[in-house]
This record gives sequence, C-alpha cells and structure tokens, in this order.
Amino acid sequence: MKKILLAILVVICLGGVGLLGYTIFSSRNIVSAEISGNIKTLYVVGDDLSFGDAKLKVTYKNGNIKMVDLDSDTVEVAYFSTSVEAHGTMEITYKSKVIKVEYDVIKKGYHYLTNKKLNTITTGAYELSTTPEMIYIGGKGTIKYYSKESGKWYLHDGEYDKSYKYSIVGDTMTVKLGSNEKQLSFKADYSDNGTMLLRSTFITRNANDPDIVISKEEKTYRHYNTNESKVNTVSVDYSKVSTTNYDGKKVLTFNANDTFETSANKNLLIKVRYIDQDEDFPIREAYVYVCDEIIDGEVRTGNVISAPTIAYCFYESKEFNFYYIVKNA
Repeated sequence: MKKILLAILVVICLGGVGLLGYTIFSSRNIVSAEISGNIKTLYVVGDDLSFGDAKLKVTYKNGNIKMVDLDSDTVEVAYFSTSVEAHGTMEITYKSKVIKVEYDVIKKGYHYLTNKKLNTITTGAYELSTTPEMIYIGGKGTIKYYSKESGKWYLHDGEYDKSYKYSIVGDTMTVKLGSNEKQLSFKADYSDNGTMLLRSTFITRNANDPDIVISKEEKTYRHYNTNESKVNTVSVDYSKVSTTNYDGKKVLTFNANDTFETSANKNLLIKVRYIDQDEDFPIREAYVYVCDEIIDGEVRTGNVISAPTIAYCFYESKEFNFYYIVKNA
C-alpha cells in the first residue's frame, strides 16, 4: 500500500514539475502581448476596474497568436485606483509581459460649461456665475442635466427619468439626453497643471456623403466642488402646459391610457427651491420636468375620469399635488 501511495506522489510531483516547465517555456516564448478591443480607460471616482470587451493578443515566437480573456485569473493589475480624480498608468502583467495603459478618473458632482466652439470659432466663454449648462454626474450611470433659459434653470433629473443617463466605453462617456436620442460624448482632458476637464464633440455630417463634415461643435466642462443641492420646497408650475379651470382649480387633461411622456402634459414642471449652502453656486432654484417615475402611479389613465381628481406626489421626499381628468382619445 505504501509503495502505491509513493508512486502516486511521484507521478503528481513529476506532473507539477512538467506543468511548471511548460509555463516557464510558454512565458519565454512570448514575443509580445497587446490589448485588443475597448478596455475601459475613463472612470468616475469610485468605479471598479473594467476590461470591457478587450482581450489580450499574445504572439509567440513560432508565429502563433492566442487571444486571452482579461480577468483576475489571467492577469495582474498594479497602479490602478479610482479613489480620487487622477490621470494614471496601470500595469497589466501577463506572464513575463507588462502592458502599460493610461487611464483617467473624473470627479462626481457638478460639471459646468466653460467654453463652446463652432467650427473652431468660440461662440461662448463662461464662468461659474454665467454658465448656461451643467451636468451633475452621480456615478453608476446617473446624471442630472441643468440648462438655463431666459434666466431660469431647468432640470431633467436622471435619478427619476432614466432616459437621462451616461455610459462609458473605452475612453468615452456618452451622456444620453432624453428619449429623442440627443447625446453628448465626453473625453477627459488632463492638463500639465493638474486640471481635469471634460470635452464634448458633436459633428454634423452631410446626409448623402458622411465624409463631408457640415459643422463641428465642441464644448468644455469644468468640475465645481460643492455638495449636491438639497431640496427645501417644491411647488407645481403650469407655465408650459395647458390647464382647464374647475371651481378655481387648475386641472390637467389626459387622454385614456396616456403616460406623461405621451401626453400634452409632458412639460409640467415643479419649481424646486434649494437650501442655501454655497453662496457661490448659481443654482438657487430649478424647474424640474415631471416624469412618470416622479408621479409613481398617482395618475391613473386606464378609465375616463370626468371629475377632477387629485394626485399626491413626492419629489425628494417633498410633497406636491395637482388635479387631473381623463377623457377618451
């Protein structure tokens, strides 16, 4: 019995030595290793490392090429962190080969428009106090999009309206602005003095010949370090919708089976006043576009409702309400 056990141990040991020898041999025969595909190189503070759809293209001395999955079992990653805003270089090690990959980390929070160009001509240069546009990046794909019109700030809140969101592929953050497919594409621009900017480029091409560029709009955004605004009061604003008066009440009209997105009330606003917590921050109040997620089922359009019915709603834990009726389409 002891002889059998000894024989098994010898076989295992020899197999281990053989495997080690093969690993060393394979490592020595690697000519090059390079990233193939879109490895994520743009991050928001707090994001986890992502290899995206990238693989490792490994070339051997005999000319063979092997595509290796990138994961914690196949490679080691050093000098990578998203704990703070930074421009860094991570090292990805596969056997004897080390691949250096530059990456950028941008801050969460408010990023305001500082410069706008059309075909290389500056059409707007702004300070924090004069900027007409802001994007609040909340992490995990969420944004809040602020735009200034006639002296008022309007907000599409991506915490509720999921058609306002961002995603990152490679070095590009795509910010989707609503269901109309309008979007911005951001890339990080890290300067020698340590400033991290976001730059967006929007190109309009000829419909018949896409190689012909009709216009090129470039925008630059800078981060402003302040806490997220806290809501103080909320009230309904009917300035962008039509209403009917019933006994002194303003009443919205929906067609049967309407949602807010499909109804004539999709521009209903709530006026939000924020708690004053940063005297330099220009947004003291904002007009927030109401969406189905904010209403959260309080408007029921499955049946005709001829008598004004009240909808009790909440935004950031603050209550607001309005009256509505439902008619046949």
